[in-house]
Amino acid sequence: MHGRMTKHLQPSALLTAALAPLLLAPIMLAGCGPSPSTPQGPRPEAPPVKVSLGPVQRQPLPETVEVSGTLFADEDVVVSAKQPGRIASIHVDVGDVATPGQTLAQIDPRDYELALHERQAALDAALAEIGLAELPGESFDESTLPAVVKAKAEAANAEARYQRAKRLSEQTPPLIAEQDFADIRTQWEVAASQSEVELLSARASLAAARAQDATVATARQRLADTTITAPLFRNRADLSLKVAERLVSVGEYVQAGVPMFRLVAPNLIKFRAAAPERFAARIREGQQVQLVDADTENAPRGTVARISPVINPANRTFMVEIHFENTGGLLKAGAYANGRIVVGVRENALLVPARAVVTFAGVHRVFTVADGKAVEHRVQLGNTHADAIEIIGDIPADQVIISGLAGVNAGRAVEVVTPTNE
Repeated sequence: MHGRMTKHLQPSALLTAALAPLLLAPIMLAGCGPSPSTPQGPRPEAPPVKVSLGPVQRQPLPETVEVSGTLFADEDVVVSAKQPGRIASIHVDVGDVATPGQTLAQIDPRDYELALHERQAALDAALAEIGLAELPGESFDESTLPAVVKAKAEAANAEARYQRAKRLSEQTPPLIAEQDFADIRTQWEVAASQSEVELLSARASLAAARAQDATVATARQRLADTTITAPLFRNRADLSLKVAERLVSVGEYVQAGVPMFRLVAPNLIKFRAAAPERFAARIREGQQVQLVDADTENAPRGTVARISPVINPANRTFMVEIHFENTGGLLKAGAYANGRIVVGVRENALLVPARAVVTFAGVHRVFTVADGKAVEHRVQLGNTHADAIEIIGDIPADQVIISGLAGVNAGRAVEVVTPTNE
């Protein structure tokens, strides 16, 4: 029994032996530390950070709405082949100016010329059959056609013979045999009927000639369509187009409808952007808009031209179209852009030098000086104006720290070493 108890206690003894150094360590460390009676002096204060100050400006600033979207050309047209054929020549390439109606390319016209000649020959033959050299107008009288005139003359002659025979048959005694009189009357009736037949036949032949003329016009149009031209725009004959893409080469066989060129009119750029729903009541046609880029002073400026009457329920935005004059060609259709729509003016807006703003973990701060120490102000940022940035809210000071910010934090002693008007 004693032996079994000894075996059970041995692990506890080992655990106590292992923990003993750990339990004694705090006591030993405490014994090694300074005596409670040792005096503790105040920590030396860090030297002041040398800083310079910049002004806080208060002035009216435009109130803007930020929008993002895509730039589109005034006109963007894909010119396709209207007739199949092999491309014989190309007259423009990417970047070239193409005025409306200008020839862009030529499809080999030989087959279409032959088809036109064939249709024209068939029309000439149809006109010759009715005794005409060219197709008359819609008011033409078919009774004047030679075949009809001849038939009418024969009918008139037959009628005259019949009238003479009739007078002779009415004599007493009759001066003409009854059979002869009957033959003459029959001849007159046949001639009159033949005149009507000739008139109907002439009308049918003339209608067939007009149908043949339509085939000639179709063949002529197909021949003309082998010349690929820049499109014409109603009331915009002076519109300047540029070749954005050339999609075919000389010698290539194209089918009808195959795209050949893409043309754009870049002098007017349409900026289509999505504006947040909350600004629907503030954005109006005619408002000024500035594109946001690196060169703010020279950023293109335009005006709101169109506003969509509906809100997209998927993202709670509505479309705005803004027009920019692009005479210098700086704007490129298809580019992504950001713009600022001026919807009003904010009086007494605050501007600080852009280098006064310290941003860390998404928090924006500026520092002022009070009683020789830095005072922190967390702020929200507005738009950038040249080398200054707008502060949303208020800063209870006329100057902010603009240099030496790397060593500045709230409450840190600072020394202003540069003039306040630097």
